[in-house]
Amino acid sequence: MKLLPAIDIYKGKCVRLEKGEFQKSVIYNSCPFDQAKKFVSHGFNTLHIIDLDGAKKGTLINLKILKKIMNIPNLSVQFGGGIRDIAIMQKLFSIGMDKLIIGTSIFKKDFLKKVCENFEPNKIILALDFKLLNEQPIIMKNGWQQDSKVNLFEFIENTNHFDNLLITDISVDGMLSGPNLKMYRKLIRCFPNKHIIASGGIADLDDLKALSKINVKTTVIGKAIYENKISLSELKNVS
Repeated sequence: MKLLPAIDIYKGKCVRLEKGEFQKSVIYNSCPFDQAKKFVSHGFNTLHIIDLDGAKKGTLINLKILKKIMNIPNLSVQFGGGIRDIAIMQKLFSIGMDKLIIGTSIFKKDFLKKVCENFEPNKIILALDFKLLNEQPIIMKNGWQQDSKVNLFEFIENTNHFDNLLITDISVDGMLSGPNLKMYRKLIRCFPNKHIIASGGIADLDDLKALSKINVKTTVIGKAIYENKISLSELKNVS
């Protein structure tokens, strides 16, 4: 299983949120660039970076920080947050982003069609962040602040071309309470040809082993690292 350390940037700092709530942000490093260098120094050459300011405001905010991080040698980044139009995507690819994560904009009319016309689908990750509302997994948007009214499984069933799906259960994100194994197991069973990327709730090595056991191929891990629940050296030994 591939592990991707996460860097969430909010107000210029490296933070983590609880359940996507901005008022519950905790600062772990005042310099996201230094955090990125730390991850790379421990052998992690692919990072998951989110511009929370951008996600909240609907436009790219922390470009200066991103450009600095992209100057780190041999670093690959999948990035999301505030990506709302093709021009921003072109700019991000031009500074070296490996993959781009789009969330809220997937609900804009014809946006995914335009993405297909301009970029290779394997360079795109769809962020499907959900909450259980009336026992249904409903995708949230606008920095997890707004209900899209769209069921997670129905969206995936009706979406072609894009195989990289970042699935986050907002209710466990940042809580160190364990990932939603039941949901990932169901997603993998229903959509065996999709690349399901797990995110949210991971607390320890046992959680990672459990995800690997149900055939999750890629996992984003954040707060467990910052809270020293799992060391970077331990992560390198997870398969």
